[in-house]
Amino acid sequence: MVLRWIVVALWMMLPLIAGPAFADALHDRGRLAQQIDSVGLWLVWVCTLVALLVPSTVSLTLIRVVTPAAAAATAVAAASGQLDAIDLAGLAGALAAAVLGLSSPVAHVFVNGSAYGDERRFLLRPPGALLLGPIQAAWCILVTAAVSGPVLLGERAWALGAVATGIGWPVTFILTRAFHGLSRRWFVFVPAGVVVHDYSSLTESVMAQRRQIDRIAPAAPGTTPDGLLDLSGGAPGIAIDLWFNEHLPVSRRPPRRPGTGAVVESTSAAGVRITPALPGLLLDEARRRRLPTG
Repeated sequence: MVLRWIVVALWMMLPLIAGPAFADALHDRGRLAQQIDSVGLWLVWVCTLVALLVPSTVSLTLIRVVTPAAAAATAVAAASGQLDAIDLAGLAGALAAAVLGLSSPVAHVFVNGSAYGDERRFLLRPPGALLLGPIQAAWCILVTAAVSGPVLLGERAWALGAVATGIGWPVTFILTRAFHGLSRRWFVFVPAGVVVHDYSSLTESVMAQRRQIDRIAPAAPGTTPDGLLDLSGGAPGIAIDLWFNEHLPVSRRPPRRPGTGAVVESTSAAGVRITPALPGLLLDEARRRRLPTG
């Protein structure tokens, strides 16, 4: 919770400490470009501030996209002129906001901001293959697609700017939805038991009532016991195994989308494996709810 308010404080300070770098970078641009860029920067800053003050999964997606973009933009603006102490302070503040905005403790606050009642959500780490380049490439495309049109329009390149906007903003929308899907992958404690909510690997959430839970325990490294379905996607970190007292149906998402010839099959599983962002906190919550661990 404290880290979240540090991010808020850093973000509120950015216009003061990073503003001079942006003002210098925009000084030699045309009047229209200055107006478009200034309005865009302030609009993004205000929307992100609102997101930081109102935690939810939507807010999490926004800050995870925008805060790294703000750090990159601040670095470009600072590098366009002569670096001084205030430029370095602005860059340091933007980088700190990005690092904390991407951290697991801050994400935990935001995913639980839109939780219902006595519900506790634990964000799952992205599949390992996505961390080796696809996420970073998708983020670069998203940011480029979002800003290239307005920048070109500000330079009075009307035709090219219109094309870039017409293509770029739908791409931005599609990629933002994809990033939001990563914000909605949870292991959830509910009064009746637990739920694995992950539509990237499942067609339906896995729900286990308290009486159906055998134990929730750290996974043994390098092994996948018989009957256990690995839903972690090779994500790095400490995996957690959820074992059932009885086999439960688990509908894994096929490689292709349903409706394109792919067949969704339900598997009877003795348990499932997931990789939460905060495994220690998850086990503490299981003990607090008097669920079997170990």
